[in-house]
Formats: sequence, C-alpha cells, structure tokens
Amino acid sequence: MTLQPSRLLFLVLLYTVLLSASWGLADGGTLQKIKESKVITLGHRESSLPFSYYGTNQAVMGYSHTFALKVVEAIKSRLDLPDLTVRLMPVTSANRLTLVQNGTVDLECGSTTNNAERRKQVAFSNTLFIVSTRFMTQRNSGLHDFAQLSGKTVVTTAGTTSERLLRRMNDDKKMAMNIISAKDHGEAFLTLETGRAVAFMIDDALLYGERAKAKNPQEWIVTGPPVTLEAYGCAMRRDDPDFKRLVNAVIARMMLSGEAERIYSKWFTTPIPPKGLNLDFPLSEPMRLLFADPNDISFDGDGAPDQAGAATTSSGKGYQWNWAVLLSPTPSGGTYLHWMLEGLQWTVLLSLSAWIVALALGLLLGVLRTVHSKPYLVLLAKSYVELFRNIPLLVQLFAWYFVLPELLPEAWGTAIKQWHPLSQQFFAAWLCLSLFTAARITEQVRTAIESLPPGRKNAGLALGMRLPQVYRYVLLPVAIRITLPPLTSEFLNIFKNSAVATTIGFIELSRQAQQLVDYTAQPYEAFISVTVLYLLINVLVMVGMRRLELALRTPRITSGGKA
Repeated sequence: MTLQPSRLLFLVLLYTVLLSASWGLADGGTLQKIKESKVITLGHRESSLPFSYYGTNQAVMGYSHTFALKVVEAIKSRLDLPDLTVRLMPVTSANRLTLVQNGTVDLECGSTTNNAERRKQVAFSNTLFIVSTRFMTQRNSGLHDFAQLSGKTVVTTAGTTSERLLRRMNDDKKMAMNIISAKDHGEAFLTLETGRAVAFMIDDALLYGERAKAKNPQEWIVTGPPVTLEAYGCAMRRDDPDFKRLVNAVIARMMLSGEAERIYSKWFTTPIPPKGLNLDFPLSEPMRLLFADPNDISFDGDGAPDQAGAATTSSGKGYQWNWAVLLSPTPSGGTYLHWMLEGLQWTVLLSLSAWIVALALGLLLGVLRTVHSKPYLVLLAKSYVELFRNIPLLVQLFAWYFVLPELLPEAWGTAIKQWHPLSQQFFAAWLCLSLFTAARITEQVRTAIESLPPGRKNAGLALGMRLPQVYRYVLLPVAIRITLPPLTSEFLNIFKNSAVATTIGFIELSRQAQQLVDYTAQPYEAFISVTVLYLLINVLVMVGMRRLELALRTPRITSGGKA
C-alpha cells in the first residue's frame, strides 16, 4: 500500500500529540525503575580523556566514570541488589542530555558542564571537576590571546558550552572568526592537527587530554587567559530529588574522605591507560576548595546551588513543551526559526547540486555497464559501482574531508585547507553524495536498459545508426521513463543522506536542529520541526516526480519495456 503525503503528515501530528501526553505521566523515580528492572544505564563519553573514554578492549574508564561506578555500588547497597546489571551507553555532546531527560540513561558522568540553561533539562550532582576555558595551538603559532584569533579559523566541539561561548564572543566582539564545530574532541583535535584550524577551544583539562594523545605533545601548547570557570557534574533526571540526594552523598563522602583527591592524582598527574599518557595537570586552587566543601554551585552567574529537583517537584513532572521557542531571538540576531530555514536552504542546495552530478555520471556509467562489446568499459563502470556502493557513506565522507588533502600534492592540499570552513565542508559532502548516489543510479539505468527487448538495439543498428546514436535516440529515452520511479527514491535519499554532513560540522538542517537544542533546551520541538520539514521536502519531491512521470509516460510501455 502506498502511503499518501497527507497520511504521513497526519501520522507525524498524531505522534506529536501522543508524545506530549506521555510526558504528563508520572513514574516512581529512578531508584524504583532500577529496582524493578535490576539494570542501571550509565552514559559515558568515548573520547573525553581522562574523564570518560575507551581504554584497552573498549573498556570504559576515566576520572568521572570512577565516580559513576561508586554511585552504582551505593545503589546496590541501598536497594539490596548485589547482582545489579550495569549497562554502558556511549553518548555525545549533542544527545547526552536528551537521553538522560527521556529516561534512556539513568546517570551520565563525563565532562558535562552544569549551567542554568541545562538545568532546564536535567539535574546535576555535586561538582566533580572545575575547569577553565582556553585554547590549544601550535607552539610556534605566536597566538597567546583570544583577541589574536580574529579573522582566523577556530575549531571546537559541537554541543558544548565552549561552542556557545565561542560563537557569542565572535558575535559580540565582531572577531570574524571562522568556527568549525567537530563531532567530538578527537575530531576537533584532528581538525587542528591537519591544519584546518589554528586553534582548538574547549575546557583546559580536555585540551591537556588531547595534547597528551598527540604524536608530538611538545608541538602544542594550551594558552590564552581563562575565559570562564565551569563546573562538571553528573547529569540525571530533574524530577527525582531522592536519586539526586543519593548521588550527592556519594560524591561528598569521596571528597571529604580524601578519596577524590587520590582519584585525581591517578588520572591527571600520573601515566594513565591504555598508552601510559601523563596529562601533567596539577590540582588547581578551585579544586582544592571543592574537595574541602562539596557543592553543586555553577559558574554561570546565578551563584546558587542547583535547585532543579525541588523546582520541578513544585511545578509538575514531565517535559515542558514550548513551541514559541522557534520564534525566540537567537544570540546572533534573528530567530531560531531562521536558523532552521537557513539549514533547510543549505540542505536543498547540497542535495540538488549533488543530484545533478550523480544523475549525469550515473547515466554515463549505466550505459557503459551495458556496452558488452567493450569489456574494459564494462569493467571500469562495474569497479566504480562496487567501490562506492559498498563503502559506508560516513567513511567516504571522512575520506574526502580529512584524507583527500593529505594525498594531494602539498601545495594543493594546503590550498584546500585554507578555504573557508563552510566551503571545505560543502565540497566534501557534495563530492561524497554525488559519487555515492551515482553508483546507485548506475545500476538502475543498467537494469532498465537490459530490460528492453534486444530487437530495439538491433533495429537501430540495421538502420545505419552508430552505437552512441542507438543509445541516445532509441534505448535511453525509454530506459529513463522506466527508471523514473526508482530515481524518485534516489532523489529522496540524497536529501536524507545529506544529514551525514553534520558529522563534519556542515550547517545543514539536522545540524541546525542540534544547535537549537544546545541553545534552548527544547529538543522535541527542534526535532519534530525538522521531521516536518523533511516530510514537506518528500511531499514536494513525490508530487513533482509523479507529474514528471505522467508527462513522460509512453503509452503501452510497461516497466519491462515491452508493449
């Protein structure tokens, strides 16, 4: 059964209503959930060295993860569950708070900053770590202050408070920086290391962690006056003060007993697994004060302890819907709806430009796949299809973005790296989508041509046409009509596949939705809006391609090409 566009929109609206209603239902709290399921889910980072990261054999470890495991031990004792199962779930800067908020993750301990905006989504434990925001650059770059970054390319990690701080600094001080938002800290440092950016801004402890992993740590320095102090805490649901008290008690006990300081020494001043790296990051004065007086006070100007749990208890449980946020002003002017529409424009531009190349290349290679009198042409086209169709799209994107400039002559590679970051991201995503989609179109064209009766080709040759003329005037016109329905699917797929570009920081539609979540703490409004926009694209494409199919339809010609 074909699902009509109107039905798709109806299902989205129905899903929105049901989701809204479900958030109004109360539950028994995190401890009750853990007791009934006998499972606790811990959110962890994959590369936030040394807070939470993968060690040998993908074992999760780190400073923050040690606190999380201590909380697990306390829960086992409190609930009398010695066989409690611990489920580890990797999270990113972009999704960690949403996963906590919707109950997928019970406790997230990594490198998550406690601030007022995030306390609208989740509650925070007592502070685990206090950091300052600085930047890392090459030792010989001559950069030592944020003011010197004006007009230069700077990378940071998407979804972090540092990204917001950097963008606000750029707007307020008119610094004209080109900002790249990388997927995680490891990718951000790779962007710096390969010369695409001159500085990497993030929390200083994370910078020391990335520096320790570098091939030559002495080549890099962490510099710049601290812009802010930030407090890391474990994130948990806002509407569960009982669970928050348990987590806080564990952290306070560890700090007051001196255990936390010993854990600090293990992860920040001595070699750590799996490669024996030493961050050489001595205990700061703010950390000494924290160990003497555990608290959940943030540094974002409110100067007050986190009261999210109590506030939510009085205001009611559940997610607070606010569709008006789309019309709220952004820090850089305009509204968040303008952000979404800007992302939509880039998505459409990327997809259409990639489609033009993919269609032209796919038609050419599809023809070559059927020229059996020229086996080398068939082999060439077949090799292309097998190469690009069987390598995951994300791997291809990273190859074009990171690897290609390193394989080109040095002058060419350097020139590409000096392009505007948006141009680099667009070019890599365009090349990736074009070549990947062309491989799929090639097979569809080949199948359509081979489905035609051989008499058509023979008749053309008998009339004195050359082989290229036979394809141009006899075979391709009918084959294109036959392949229009699958081409419609590929046209839709290229719009959906464009979302992969968000992993290299390209500001397409889904990336703008993630930014909206980071700035407004309203994830469901953001992603439902994106869903509706993608559905509208699909409806327009389906209607347009259907009309094109009817206009080009040849009477009495079936999908097999026979009368």
